[in-house]
Amino acid sequence: ATELFGASPEYQKGSLTVHRFSAAFHVNPSPGPVLRITDPHLGQHVAVLTLLAPSEAPEGAGDSDANPSTQLALCPGSRLILQFDFPSMDAVAASGESEAWVPCYQVSSCLQGSESVLRYELGSTKGDGLSGNGSSSYKQKRHCAKKIQLSTAHAIIDPQTTQRVSLSLLVPDHALCSTKTAAIEISYDCVVDIVVASPPSHKMHTQQPKYRNLRLQMPCS
Repeated sequence: ATELFGASPEYQKGSLTVHRFSAAFHVNPSPGPVLRITDPHLGQHVAVLTLLAPSEAPEGAGDSDANPSTQLALCPGSRLILQFDFPSMDAVAASGESEAWVPCYQVSSCLQGSESVLRYELGSTKGDGLSGNGSSSYKQKRHCAKKIQLSTAHAIIDPQTTQRVSLSLLVPDHALCSTKTAAIEISYDCVVDIVVASPPSHKMHTQQPKYRNLRLQMPCS
């Protein structure tokens, strides 16, 4: 299992664990990778995510050993479909596995990026940035000059009835390609937010949020 990114500071604590193969319930075969998403905080499954229609990532792109299915190769004009499958909560309750799944109430996703200016400052550690003379080196500093928002989509989930939703993300024709030079870097991520139910609180007189937000972030090349 590959654990990807914790929740952002503005959200209640949470993270996602992604299992590449076993979906825990039947999902029709598809050409894209299938990921079973689990909330490790509760040890419960959240959904099964299938990535449809992304191009194949270039050979050697990303860390294939650590994240074998999370490097997405997209180009201007292409479309990425995120398909979420959920079990029927009534069927789950009838099977006695209600504790294995956490109810999901909303899924949203976006293709976002940033344009950063790279600066270099004289440092003292070799191999950090661009090597200099003697024992000196240059430390790379990244300054975000502009945020880029390419596409967004969201869907409301009824845990009792919704069994599948799909989010469509389009890369505009005018989108800048990801690149990195000695002066600038343009990079993109596919960010998925999933709103799930909060676990019951065992603390007296403590107001427990009804929902929690879990975030999954996948780099795009």
